[in-house]
Amino acid sequence: MLATPTPPGVDPSTFKFVVNGRVVYEPFAKQVRYHQSAAPYPLYGGSKGCGKSIAIRFDNYGPCLAVPGLKCLILRRQLEELKRSHLRFVAQEAQLLGAKWKPSDVGAGVLYFPNGSLIEFGHCNH
Repeated sequence: MLATPTPPGVDPSTFKFVVNGRVVYEPFAKQVRYHQSAAPYPLYGGSKGCGKSIAIRFDNYGPCLAVPGLKCLILRRQLEELKRSHLRFVAQEAQLLGAKWKPSDVGAGVLYFPNGSLIEFGHCNH
């Protein structure tokens, strides 16, 4: 996790996100360890479905909510991987977080936060 202020609604000890009284992300133990890592480039491995992708998204959502104008990038090797692991969830998460999702013809899309921060989603094969 970046050394950024804790966004509103996020418990810094558990990294649980609560928006308007609704829990939108409650990480399990392995995800909490990932979020708490002080490593500049933390690694998170595991089998399919163990929560790597959601942990990566929320590891970016927190700083974007807390730091105005922050720009982040989430990449996957292929567009199909990006769709399967991230894009199918982003629109609903954006709505819960008060952000706006805009699919793109170039790349995959951009998530815009009210404070001017953004996360661009892309892939390496064009």
